Amino acid sequence: MQLPGPVASDPLEAFVQGKLRILEAAISQVLKEIQERELLRDMTIEDINRQQCELNTALMAVAPWGDSPSTLGDPRRRASLEKEIAALVAEKRHEAIAHWKDVASLKSELRELLREYHEEKRKGLMRE
Repeated sequence: MQLPGPVASDPLEAFVQGKLRILEAAISQVLKEIQERELLRDMTIEDINRQQCELNTALMAVAPWGDSPSTLGDPRRRASLEKEIAALVAEKRHEAIAHWKDVASLKSELRELLREYHEEKRKGLMRE
């Protein structure tokens, strides 16, 4: 079995180096999670926009002139489509807020990890 990376002769230095590697891996993981959450948000919003566009198209087919007397079809169908569109708008708003909360939490974790990493790095420099 071989240890990863160079092995320091000083046990304290080896411990610090190991801790720095762990912190680097944790920082990379948090950055990856932020990117994945951004991608998830983009995909979700794109899907909501597609559904909203389809419903708007259907609404225009049912009620091309809005509430005017020349509106085609069933007014209940128009109301149903408008309700579905409103629900999608609310879902989009909810997704934006959930994304912000998730990313804010991850960024807070990232700041803490970076602070700890720089503190360990500074301690290592002071020992030299």
